[in-house]
Amino acid sequence: MKHSPLIGLLVLLFAVAHAAPAYAYLDPGTGSMILQTVVAGVLGATFAIKMYWQRIMTWFRSRNNKPSETE
Repeated sequence: MKHSPLIGLLVLLFAVAHAAPAYAYLDPGTGSMILQTVVAGVLGATFAIKMYWQRIMTWFRSRNNKPSETE
């Protein structure tokens, strides 16, 4: 099982290399929807970090303030 990520990567590369053309049409609304999704993800992550900022900083401070084993 050591080589399973390598085999997965090779399968993925083979599938991409031998893909047939899709001849699909993407209208301008699709680009707008993708842009809205990216902006919403960034804003959502920013909001989540803002909401939990105090907890995150407290966690980092508590890790740094622990006395070392040699003291």
